[in-house]
Amino acid sequence: MPTGKPINYVLPPGIERVIDPANPQLLQLNEQSLVLRAVDLEETTARAAYKNLNMDFRNYKRLQMEVHAEALAGNPLKDDDLSLFIRLGSDYNYNYYEYEIPLSLTKPGVYSSDHESDRLLVWPEANQLNLSLEAFTDLKLKRNDEMRQANSTVSLTQEYPMPDGNRTIKIKGNPNLGNVEVMMVGIRYNKKDQNNYGPRSVEVWLNELRLFLTFEEGGGWAAQGRVTARLADLGSVIFAGRTRTAGFGSIDKKVNERAMDDLTEVDVSANLELGKFFPEKAQVRIPLYVGYSQSKSNPKYNPLDPDIKMKDALNMAGSKAERDSIKQIAQDLVTRKSINFTNVKVDRSSKSGKPKIYDPTNFSVTYSYNEMTKRSINIAESLDKNYRGLFSYNFNGRPEVYEPFKNSKVLNNNILRLIRDFNISPLPSQFSFRTDIWRHYNEVQLRNISNPNMIIPRTYNKDFIWNRYVDLRYNLTRSLEMDFSSENTARIDEPEGRINRHDDDYAIKKDSILENLFNLGRPTLYHHMFSVNYMVPINKMPLLDWTMLTARYQGMYDWQAGPVTNKSVVLGNVIENSRQVQLTGMLNMVTLYNKIGFLKDINQKYGTSSRQMQRMQRSQQTQQGQQTPQRQTTAPEKGKDCSEDQRSTIHHRECQVKGQYTQVYFSQVEYPEC
Repeated sequence: MPTGKPINYVLPPGIERVIDPANPQLLQLNEQSLVLRAVDLEETTARAAYKNLNMDFRNYKRLQMEVHAEALAGNPLKDDDLSLFIRLGSDYNYNYYEYEIPLSLTKPGVYSSDHESDRLLVWPEANQLNLSLEAFTDLKLKRNDEMRQANSTVSLTQEYPMPDGNRTIKIKGNPNLGNVEVMMVGIRYNKKDQNNYGPRSVEVWLNELRLFLTFEEGGGWAAQGRVTARLADLGSVIFAGRTRTAGFGSIDKKVNERAMDDLTEVDVSANLELGKFFPEKAQVRIPLYVGYSQSKSNPKYNPLDPDIKMKDALNMAGSKAERDSIKQIAQDLVTRKSINFTNVKVDRSSKSGKPKIYDPTNFSVTYSYNEMTKRSINIAESLDKNYRGLFSYNFNGRPEVYEPFKNSKVLNNNILRLIRDFNISPLPSQFSFRTDIWRHYNEVQLRNISNPNMIIPRTYNKDFIWNRYVDLRYNLTRSLEMDFSSENTARIDEPEGRINRHDDDYAIKKDSILENLFNLGRPTLYHHMFSVNYMVPINKMPLLDWTMLTARYQGMYDWQAGPVTNKSVVLGNVIENSRQVQLTGMLNMVTLYNKIGFLKDINQKYGTSSRQMQRMQRSQQTQQGQQTPQRQTTAPEKGKDCSEDQRSTIHHRECQVKGQYTQVYFSQVEYPEC
């Protein structure tokens, strides 16, 4: 804050101190100014303060700041001897706008903030910064127009000044108000003539640097629509569109968050089932998807000069061809095209209903093509294409199992069970083959913005991959299962450079690609897995029916091609394989114990868990409740023999209890007389 000697500090005109809303008492917040004091400033030199920032000034119209200047005691100084400058730009020395104001001095004295006249004396209008930001962009347009003139000496590396009354506006390089990264305010001592007037000293107050609140209020509008048309059972067609103009934004968007371009988007797509053109009995499925979309963006500001509006840049163009060139360069255009046939097949099985190897439903075909073209300020041309073709065969059958000795009476013995249960299946249960060809072509031409005369070479990115997959599952017997899967990847090498049918060498490049394709490409990767599971039939032997043995074998093989190098450098390929053998045995001790009489009785008596026992008891009670009432038997008189009916009933119930509920006391009446 200024010291007040020899001039006391007063508020700038129209500025009032803010009352602290957090304090119950009416306390005013502190109000300060930035003080710049230059002592013994020599001619052609300057001193300044700076600040780094990242801000967009394009939506604002004016820049204002209050300025006060006074001479230091003992140092003679006159009006306009020194000047104040403010600099905005991308850096401090090579890309900036500058505005310079000659300083008018305030005479020493005592001033009061309560009088508007005193405020104007301390903060004179002659020093006030009140600048329209369009003055900077108008200066740039004028400078650029002069640069295009023949034999012009104007360049980007030199300051280009323009007087504004007794003030001066300057530009150097290519600054951008859309992204102001630095700001500098300072004092300069300009040399007036050949005489040397000696050093100068001054004190400057800076206050209320602000963007004028009347920012650009031009709004925008937006609309979108969507129409869906159903073509009976053939499919559907969808039309969608969206448009938006510059300045549009939702209610919660800030000024700098609003749209800066005019956007138009169109999207048309169709999903069709072309199989409907065939008879229904043919069961032909041909799903088709066709799509086209375009997105076009016309910026509000010229991308080459981001603080110059497009309409101003077009007005400065010399001819229609130049205007069309500016429009095309500035426009963002993205176009997408696609066509897809997905899982085309004949969904028709054999009349018997059993899967056959030759069933048409096992075959399917897929094809897709996608293209995207792009153009923008940084990309002169971008082309991206994707091709994909897929053919697959998938057979899932239920092969018959042949058991030649199943009904043999000679082998109807547990000793010969191993031979009697012999079985074989001649056909695999599952077989699939899939071949997948994928090609990607990308071509990009970048635009040299800084030097249009220097053309950047095109870049190409090409991939042509052929994948083949085989899967086989063959259960030779119920005990022997085999699985095999393999993957083979090959690359179709393409000639270097552009592949375009309009080029003179297109036929030669095409023949080279087809030759590599017919040779099945250059193998780059092979991988297979093979596994066998065999359940050894030792449990079919009478003495070993309480055992189980499973054998498993798994093998893996990988081969990967080495990188392509000069013939003098041989790096070789990479091979990896592995093998795993596993034997798993299991002993069923319950079955073994049941072969011994007294152990079997113990197992039957104590082997059932309490939970299983309760569940079986509830099931028994339910079954008894659903049965018809049984004939009741009365207890015989003491000393008499039980009848045969009574004796058989008691025996049946006791056996039933002993067999199933050995741990539960039965509740029927006992007849000790029997």
